[in-house]
This record gives sequence, C-alpha cells and structure tokens, in this order.
Amino acid sequence: MNNTTIQTIIQRAVADFGFRQVVLYDFENINNHIQEEEKLDAEIIDAIKDILISEMQQLPIPVEPDQHEEVSKTIYNKLNLK
Repeated sequence: MNNTTIQTIIQRAVADFGFRQVVLYDFENINNHIQEEEKLDAEIIDAIKDILISEMQQLPIPVEPDQHEEVSKTIYNKLNLK
C-alpha cells in the first residue's frame, strides 16, 4: 500500500477545493488525476473511499492554511492504515 500517495491525496484535497471535488465525486477514478507512479490499487481505493469521502464532506470551505497539516493528519489517521 502506498501510504505516501494516500497522504498526498489527502493533503492536496484539504488544501485545494477543486481537487477535493475530484475526491468527493470521482474517487473511484482517482488514478486518472494523479501521476502514473502514484497509482492506487482498486482494493485500496475501495478500502478507504467511504471514510475519506465522509471526512471530506465535513470540511469547511476553505480549510484555513494554518490548519491544513492538522486536518490532513486527522483524516489520514482515521483511515487506520498500517
């Protein structure tokens, strides 16, 4: 599992509202929106999709820049990845 890619997706979605829309409404096709070397397996996408979308739906618009790191870590930790 590529935890770094997942962290990057979360960080980008927290900071960039446009990319957050991709996560919210097209996460099944997230690989179309990231670099080739960062592609996620379908099993990983299915495993994290529901929690990730739920967390993204609760975020304020915008997330204040000084809160990006904290919010990103909180969401990542809720995924319970090992």
